[in-house]
Amino acid sequence: MGITALDFDHVVGPDGAIPPEVMAVIGDTYAEFSPSGTGLRAFVKGDLGNHKSTSAPGQPWGVEFFGSSGYCTFTGLPYWTTDAFDNAETIAPISPALEALATARFGPTRSPNGCDPTSDPFETFTPRLGVPAAEIEAMLADLDPSMGRDGWIRVGMALHHETGGEGFALWDAWSSGGAQYPGTDALEAQWLSFDRPSSRQPVTMASVKKMVAVARAAKGLPPQTFDPISRVVEDAQAALSQVTDGSVVATPEDYGGRYPIISMGEFSRRRLPPWIIKGVVPDADLGVIFGQSGSGKSFFVIDMALAIARGIPWRGRKVNQRRVQYLAAEGAGGVAVRLRAYAEARHIDVNVTPLGVLSAVPNFLIESDVAEVVEAILAAGGAHLIIVDTLAQVTPGANENAGEDMGLALRHARRIKDATGAMVLLVHHSGKDASKGARGWSGLKAAADVEIEIRREQEARWATVTKLKDGGDAIEFRFRLDPVDLGIDDDDDHITSMVVEHMDTPEGGRSRPKPRGENQLIVFEAVQQLQASSGGRVRESAVIEYALAVKPLDTGPDREPPRRDNRRSNLERALGDLVRKGVLFREGGEVSTSPIAADETGEV
Repeated sequence: MGITALDFDHVVGPDGAIPPEVMAVIGDTYAEFSPSGTGLRAFVKGDLGNHKSTSAPGQPWGVEFFGSSGYCTFTGLPYWTTDAFDNAETIAPISPALEALATARFGPTRSPNGCDPTSDPFETFTPRLGVPAAEIEAMLADLDPSMGRDGWIRVGMALHHETGGEGFALWDAWSSGGAQYPGTDALEAQWLSFDRPSSRQPVTMASVKKMVAVARAAKGLPPQTFDPISRVVEDAQAALSQVTDGSVVATPEDYGGRYPIISMGEFSRRRLPPWIIKGVVPDADLGVIFGQSGSGKSFFVIDMALAIARGIPWRGRKVNQRRVQYLAAEGAGGVAVRLRAYAEARHIDVNVTPLGVLSAVPNFLIESDVAEVVEAILAAGGAHLIIVDTLAQVTPGANENAGEDMGLALRHARRIKDATGAMVLLVHHSGKDASKGARGWSGLKAAADVEIEIRREQEARWATVTKLKDGGDAIEFRFRLDPVDLGIDDDDDHITSMVVEHMDTPEGGRSRPKPRGENQLIVFEAVQQLQASSGGRVRESAVIEYALAVKPLDTGPDREPPRRDNRRSNLERALGDLVRKGVLFREGGEVSTSPIAADETGEV
């Protein structure tokens, strides 16, 4: 457990040459020839699961991982790197080169329990308890350092595990009061021996807690309380018991923690959050722009991004100029032509336009890729807005419906925000049912500070702000895409692209389809009536119940009751049709006659 065997097939050439990507993997760990002599085996510390790939583009050799099952033998025929670098007993951790190879062949890999495959394999199964140093000292005060050697070693191993090898001073100070104390140098040698991997589960602070409980019980003392909430309450009660003159025990200024409480007056006088585009794009953490293929979302994003980079008004709204970096992860060549088209149509010089482009495709599921993106952005002078076009391209192999995969990508996006200070704006696709919003995991919308949907209706296109924290009602912008001629290419063909041309938005927003047929009219009327009484969006279930009450069974004086009551299914189908047509808007089991935006609380 905790070791992955790597079996490479057909990687040793007639002249002994090894593919460079394989050499990068086996160079610092134990490796040996396979029985055929044309393959290699290598062993690494960590769990990458079980995978097999017979070949890949440009890599005709095969590779198989044995993480928790399967059959892989040792041949005892070490590869030359093993002898040259004295790696005969070295099993190295999973390296970045191996991570890259695994991702290229199998997509993002994880151990079966979802742990970081590069972490210590034994630490994976026994996490630390998170005991502060002060509480460790309090525990040790109840233990006799002259206890038997077995117990003394267990205490040292537990401290080593809990502190990640950084708590030697705690063990040394406690041990120095014992009869068998060997001195700091000898003790440190013992401490360093705890670093060696072992097939046994590590000793943790749970063992020390049990030892403390036994020791205190033998002395007739109550158990120690290390619950932080109880400790805070006890400290407060102790402070209150010392007050006899009615004076205040503490003031907010005395609190030095992370969660200060301030008065309503002071809080309400805080400055309002700044805007990048006033009333549309807040200077926040995360945004999402999504739409179906062909809706024009990338053109819309470029138009918005260059207005921000240039610091010019956008749709008559004030723009605070910001440094913009554009991750052109989906079709860099097409993005290049679109940027030229914008420059041509707006009569600007591309050589002085303040927008940076990253055309390589990073993987937001791999921390090392995210770190390189941060490094590149900082090296380019930093950023205030980072546009990622598209989310799907920077999450290869991810399950877009899984919180595990998309949550990891969002955490890494926030790491970019934390490291650079820039808002991250993700360009994404709609799902098959456009009425249900952005494709995949619903937590994406919940995490976003702003969400904008791009829709195409014949020649006109609409951008609708479907979520805006601390914003007002839904905002809509109409635009079209006009062609731009960029000259002739090397084959004497015309190079053309498109550019956004803004159109006046009709008063009251777009002209939407109307409900048709009896069931759609009943459902639409039900939504309007329920909204009038509730003042906002309403539950789908309430709409159907209201509609059922309005639409009785059609029996008539001379007609038999129908064999099956299909009213509910017909009304539910009518509601779905109204959402798909854009007559109604649905979010999280609720519907509305207008696009659902943030309410007073900022929730959606």
